[in-house]
Amino acid sequence: MILATALLAALLSNPFAPKPKAAATPAPAAAPAPAPVPDIPPRGFPGYAHPEVTASMCKVLTTAKTQCVLPAMTAGRYLVEAVGISTALPAAAAPAPSTRGAAAPATPQGAIQAIAIFTGDRACGRVQSPPWTTSGAHPIRLSCEITVVADAPLPITVSYADSNATMDPRGPGIVVRRLPWDGVITAQAFVPQP
Repeated sequence: MILATALLAALLSNPFAPKPKAAATPAPAAAPAPAPVPDIPPRGFPGYAHPEVTASMCKVLTTAKTQCVLPAMTAGRYLVEAVGISTALPAAAAPAPSTRGAAAPATPQGAIQAIAIFTGDRACGRVQSPPWTTSGAHPIRLSCEITVVADAPLPITVSYADSNATMDPRGPGIVVRRLPWDGVITAQAFVPQP
């Protein structure tokens, strides 16, 4: 177990991080902070912008679907945050044997929620809750980071569903936050097969 913990710590550490200096070595004077990089698409994307996504760019389509639309000529990274909220339905009242036919108090049934984020026609992610029985509003959340280069307007859609519950009539929530360029177009981990 100790070996596994040490191996995991070594794998998760950054091998390129500077090593701490000995305590006897005085700390160097702090260098001035670099100037912030302007948040514009790289020169390889002339004519594109990286706009903020405002509430006016988003609308509730149904109680199960909300959509924001990025304008044409958008290039950049965005964080999409989605939330769906439902309240569990009470179970049908059943006769309680000890009270000679009086109805038992209603308790929530096993409610289930699912939420998904789509960028254009591409699914970014989906999550489903385990069954829950607590009363009151119950949120389910999903986030997705996207990098886009879009010539035409690009819809970002949140779809939400539930079972044995009542959806919030305001529909699922969506927030799209602009992220700064980091110079990486894509990165993906995989285990090579022999």
